Amino acid sequence: MEPNIMHVHQVIYMMQESGKTYEADELMGDIRKQFGDDVQFVACSGIPFPCDEVIPFLFDRNKIVLEGEKISLHPQLKLCDSDKK
Repeated sequence: MEPNIMHVHQVIYMMQESGKTYEADELMGDIRKQFGDDVQFVACSGIPFPCDEVIPFLFDRNKIVLEGEKISLHPQLKLCDSDKK
């Protein structure tokens, strides 16, 4: 069975399409629902990391922000060019 690996940008696209703000557990639930419980993610480095690290990863890189208890995309979100090859 091949590993279920997605680029972390897919989470950002999911959030953009939904237009929602999320509590952390709700965001994790939507990620697992959309991509599967066994999903791992890669960033531009190509090194896979577990699903549980997606939210901290996106916070660390200023892709998402916390307003009160809700997570949303950073208003000045910028993505690298990895999807434009």
